Amino acid sequence: MPIEKQKLNTLNKLIDSGSNTEKKITSMGIQEIIAVPKITVPEIHIITELQDAIKSRAVIAYLASGFDEPEAEKAPKQSEKESKFEDFDETAKEEISKANDEVLESEDNDNDRFYY
Repeated sequence: MPIEKQKLNTLNKLIDSGSNTEKKITSMGIQEIIAVPKITVPEIHIITELQDAIKSRAVIAYLASGFDEPEAEKAPKQSEKESKFEDFDETAKEEISKANDEVLESEDNDNDRFYY
């Protein structure tokens, strides 16, 4: 997708006015934005969107009107969790379960509280 002409023209106006780095663009307040020669209200909106895109490190996506797809959650699936225990034999699984139960019981007795 090519860059929209209005976004490109607005970026050129910013560069011509001396705001030629990301730091300078993000630090511009409304007074500095209004001081840009021949700036229009829609271009002010574009500048604020550009500032947000710079802060979120998505400038190329903003200029190209593209969006990244959200990454899949990195939480392991249930089958992945179960596959971790495939290497253990049944006695090891029982020992782990008993150890977990003992820890829970000792916590209940120490604090005189029940946990759900």
